[in-house]
Amino acid sequence: MDDEKLKVESRRIRLEPKIRGRRLNKEEKVEDWEDIDIQTFDLEKFIRKNIIRLVVSVIIFALVFTIRALPLSLAQKINEGVKWSLSYQMDWKDNILERRNIIPVMGNQIKNFISPKDKEEDKNRDKKYLPPVEGVVTVPFGEGIHPVFKTKIEARGIEISGDPGGTIQAIEAGKIVQIKESTYGGKRVVLSHQSNLKSVYEGCYETSVELNQEIKQGDPLGKTKTGEGIESSIFYFELWEGDKAVNPQNYMNLELQSAN
Repeated sequence: MDDEKLKVESRRIRLEPKIRGRRLNKEEKVEDWEDIDIQTFDLEKFIRKNIIRLVVSVIIFALVFTIRALPLSLAQKINEGVKWSLSYQMDWKDNILERRNIIPVMGNQIKNFISPKDKEEDKNRDKKYLPPVEGVVTVPFGEGIHPVFKTKIEARGIEISGDPGGTIQAIEAGKIVQIKESTYGGKRVVLSHQSNLKSVYEGCYETSVELNQEIKQGDPLGKTKTGEGIESSIFYFELWEGDKAVNPQNYMNLELQSAN
């Protein structure tokens, strides 16, 4: 019995363990064709593209055939015209010199379009107003030094030297919007006119006008200063367009004091 057991053990074969492959789930299976980018043939796109090419080719052919069917002289003129358009070079020097008068005209039109305010001011300048009083402008519009007080004068108005007791008149029809005491003596009268203009009269004596009174052009507003020993009177005048003081000499005829 023991001998048979030994014979069986001697015949035993040693087997190496075999590694079993892990089964993949259906979700884990990878097919080789999934990694390949397959470009399908778009028949509709192909047909559309070739139809467009065909239409363009037919149009070009029709144009060429039509031009060739025209009379020879007309076809040559068309051909020459196309060549001239493609090869045309403008002589800038001669053309600019011939049309140099167009530039100022265009500039004025652009200026009038962009700056209607300047256009309105030019309109006012053409419409000359009456001078507020007879006399000579001794202090013109603009910054300067006062001849008597030696102080700096801001560009606001002008001073007119005239005879004592001279009549002060409205430069244009308007409405009295202010009457108050003046630093020049007498009253300060302010008139409102059309086109956003206001006229200021400083040193009005013997005035009888009232606030909100409608005034016509040339109506008297008062008189300049007069008195014993006074040889001339100083009248101060301002003209405003909106909130900007403007030069009265551009709107009316005024006599300037000579340099001598």
